[in-house]
Amino acid sequence: MFNTTIEPENPIKLTYNNECEKAQKYCLSGEVIYQVQSKKRVCFFERSDSGMKKTNTFIVNGDYVQRLETQNKYTQVSYQTKSGATVTGWVELASLRQIDFKSTW
Repeated sequence: MFNTTIEPENPIKLTYNNECEKAQKYCLSGEVIYQVQSKKRVCFFERSDSGMKKTNTFIVNGDYVQRLETQNKYTQVSYQTKSGATVTGWVELASLRQIDFKSTW
């Protein structure tokens, strides 16, 4: 698809936002989800006997995640990548904002 409204001679190719597709899926199911709210990358942590260890995995502002479990200031989340793989890890709870499509739309 192309946008031809501004300059019909120079159409702009439209891209699809995968995050919107995830949001629609959650909205239709009525599930409460969370959205990353951070200007910086939000790193995943692994839980170990000595505490939380930072990993190289991260999510960014605007990503949607499912919250699985919370312990103190960390919450375990599940994130679906663009390729469809699911990544699970711990992030700081303060970096997430609850989105409840059922009660807000």
